[in-house]
Amino acid sequence: MQTRKFISFEQSPSWFRCDISIHYCHFSAEDYKDQLFAYHQIPFPSTLEKAVIKRRAEFLAGRYCAHKSLLSFEHTNINIDADNHGCPLWPSKITGSISHSNTRAVAATSLKSNYRGIGIDIENIIDHSVYKEIKEQILFDKEHQIIKQAQGELSASLLFTIIFSVKESFFKAAYPEVKRYFDFSSVSILRIDQKNKTILIQVNKTLSENLAFGKEILAEYRILPDENVVTIVTLKSIPPCRGGLNTENKGCDGKQLT
Repeated sequence: MQTRKFISFEQSPSWFRCDISIHYCHFSAEDYKDQLFAYHQIPFPSTLEKAVIKRRAEFLAGRYCAHKSLLSFEHTNINIDADNHGCPLWPSKITGSISHSNTRAVAATSLKSNYRGIGIDIENIIDHSVYKEIKEQILFDKEHQIIKQAQGELSASLLFTIIFSVKESFFKAAYPEVKRYFDFSSVSILRIDQKNKTILIQVNKTLSENLAFGKEILAEYRILPDENVVTIVTLKSIPPCRGGLNTENKGCDGKQLT
């Protein structure tokens, strides 16, 4: 089985925080074979039986990265199933996220004791013509101005890709808690810090008890050499407090969590 043709490059990069395990790969749909699922000990799901080769290859590459990422927590040969909406079902003490874009895939996992939600997303840099066509569906209020103000070393289409990606990452991180779909207008970009590669986002409508209107979350991004953008959103776990309720913003010691 010539798996190296399908997975041509892989690494476990230290892009973000040290308590998050990330695995990233390049894959080729042209070199995909159904037998690769068995070779990598990844069950072939019934939902892929009618899927095109591209979709099968993306799914396999994403699950491959997820399995590699889980090795940091001594989880081996774990079947990462999916719920009715296609969201990965992780081991009981793990939270994680998977993403793919054309020939790239990435997965991020961590302990639930650290994060109650993780969202990771990888995107090819969106072409400027596509950016102009779809920007009104993605950008709201002051976000157009933020792109104008942030332009310098980064083009408008690259900044738009970062914003699009971070909103996707937020959805992935929040969905297991919110348990319903919500659109791009549910969060706003407040600031892009190009020096520290961080993005401050704000929740625009109450999505859950701990993701209330006005809640601010600091996301991160990386621009890869192959013209891909990776973003991550993490929702910190909230320790139980004695003698009262707790919120995501502050822990039992009163310190900010996110």
